[in-house]
Amino acid sequence: MFTNINASRFILCTLILTIFTFIYQWLVHGTLLANEYSAIADIVRSPEDVDAMFGSAIFFNVALSLIITLLYTRGHEGLGVDEGVRFGVYIGLLVGILSAMAYMWLPVTSTLSTLWFVDGLVYSLLAGIILSVTYVADGKKKKK
Repeated sequence: MFTNINASRFILCTLILTIFTFIYQWLVHGTLLANEYSAIADIVRSPEDVDAMFGSAIFFNVALSLIITLLYTRGHEGLGVDEGVRFGVYIGLLVGILSAMAYMWLPVTSTLSTLWFVDGLVYSLLAGIILSVTYVADGKKKKK
């Protein structure tokens, strides 16, 4: 399972992606979608409750970054940013659909559901690009 993985690069990429994930999640959910969340304040945690769960946020963001990095490295071909974009779109469609599906069981607007889909797609696309420029399995990029 972990053969042909550059372990130090894998750990570095996971760390970089974790930092990116915290910044991205804060920007999107803490700032850009704040008005959307205030409209559904009766079904989401208060900002104080969210702050109190920071330990859980660390765990889930590290776990997410670790899994995304692992998936990227398993299919890594060393083809550069194009590979990262392709990976990001595939993962983004999956993440976006899973996020948007909350529309079925939460009383949220279709607008918020669509924004969650876009969020998942954009996050994953950027994550794929970050991984494509930071992960090199054998120290050299392959040429196509």
